[in-house]
Amino acid sequence: MDDPIRYWNEQAGPIWVAQQEQLDLLMDPLGLKLMEWADLAQGERVLDVGCGCGSTSIQLADRVGLSGSVTGVDVSAPMLDRARQRSSRPHWLEADAGSHPFPARFDLIYSRFGVMFFADPASAFAHLRSLLNPGGRLAFICWRPLALNPLFHLGLEAARSLVALPEPSSTELPGPFSLSPAGKVEALLSQAGFQQVEVTAWDSWLGKSDLQTLSRFLLQVGPVAAVVRESQPPVVEQIHQRLGKLLEAYAGEGGSVCLPAATWLVKARVEPGQLS
Repeated sequence: MDDPIRYWNEQAGPIWVAQQEQLDLLMDPLGLKLMEWADLAQGERVLDVGCGCGSTSIQLADRVGLSGSVTGVDVSAPMLDRARQRSSRPHWLEADAGSHPFPARFDLIYSRFGVMFFADPASAFAHLRSLLNPGGRLAFICWRPLALNPLFHLGLEAARSLVALPEPSSTELPGPFSLSPAGKVEALLSQAGFQQVEVTAWDSWLGKSDLQTLSRFLLQVGPVAAVVRESQPPVVEQIHQRLGKLLEAYAGEGGSVCLPAATWLVKARVEPGQLS
């Protein structure tokens, strides 16, 4: 992902807007867990980094109440357009949270899978720290390695031997798994000046989906999507059939599919007496 901002505006953004309902169904359980983990309170000022189509910002606004405020920031104009259609309550901002000069400070910076795409993560996390009030917190969830997350690797398995698969992205580059190596988050946050850094491996489950809907979703937004777009219809159909078979292993009663998710839950703090 050489240019994440261009990618989220020209390629991924429009697709994720079209898949917004399915995306929320899968990801909301993880985002809500993070809100519990973050000890969110009424009246707080919250920055939602990588807010996408707005689900998390809307949920955060419900929790901080009318006495609080939520700013949802994202680099993707198409996704922010969808967020604005859904609610006018959060403040929506098109910007790179890793460098944008926000006029006010926040009590909590929250992110559901939005901090793995910084071009310069060390600089970005230092900037986020500077946006927090004394005693303020950072809380985010990010993916552990690809091999532990079927949401990402099942599509690749289905396509294997049918098409040439892309090389795995380096964790040194912006992408979903850039923060997956053990110890990397702790090092980045400590370097950025955060205190009380807490990183917990959390094994959980994505929201349930029906098999056919989930298989179509994975072929459009998963790592295999780029090669699917370049493949002929008969090949795509073969990949789709193979993927359906792989997903059957995760189907429960009634045919609904629930995939495991391996993530890091992260909390850090700016000490009350610490100047940014």
